[in-house]
Amino acid sequence: MNFIYIFLGGGIACVLRYSLSLFTFSGLLSNIPLTTLFVNALSSFILAYEAARFEVFPNEKIITHFLIIGFCGGLSTFSSFTAENFYYAKTQNYLFLGLYIFISVVICLLLFHFAYKLGLKSNGL
Repeated sequence: MNFIYIFLGGGIACVLRYSLSLFTFSGLLSNIPLTTLFVNALSSFILAYEAARFEVFPNEKIITHFLIIGFCGGLSTFSSFTAENFYYAKTQNYLFLGLYIFISVVICLLLFHFAYKLGLKSNGL
């Protein structure tokens, strides 16, 4: 049953994210990916709220499977990244907080760059 909750939460979130991506912005705000910013912020907010609620009601597995893993995971993986960094800050593990942020950003940028170049090369560009 857990897989169904994850599937449903993720499916709803993916459709929501796509629907939000259909909005366009003009003017100064058109240079900022506001949809991505919005879904990352919304997902982070929901994840934090539900994580706190799960601490109070640990037996409510639907919170974990439908909302946290399914919905927040389908909407944005940035919320997981934020939650992991919050944990490091909460436990005052500032060394790992800084390292994790730095390493995550650098590795993802390097891999993105590599994959982009690979994609261009493998497609004859």
